[in-house]
Amino acid sequence: MQTTKAFLKGLKQENMTYALYEMAYPVILPSAVYLYRTFGEAQHHSSRIIEEFFDVAGLEARETEDFVPMGCPASHVVELWQIKIKDKYP
Repeated sequence: MQTTKAFLKGLKQENMTYALYEMAYPVILPSAVYLYRTFGEAQHHSSRIIEEFFDVAGLEARETEDFVPMGCPASHVVELWQIKIKDKYP
């Protein structure tokens, strides 16, 4: 388990850190499974909301593409997120 101290240390020292996000008993999971089975794509509303929260805090957050949540319960949504301090001067 990642502590708040370790999370903040990564941001301060490397301007980037990772966080494991787990949504137990997600209300969106049944509809996401349906959309994936029916149309081959799932909804990503919760991810966009999380990105917005980090954006307001001055951070960039994105789901990693190479994370494989093996061993996690099928009833949970588990994602690995990369979080960076936004560039102040693009």
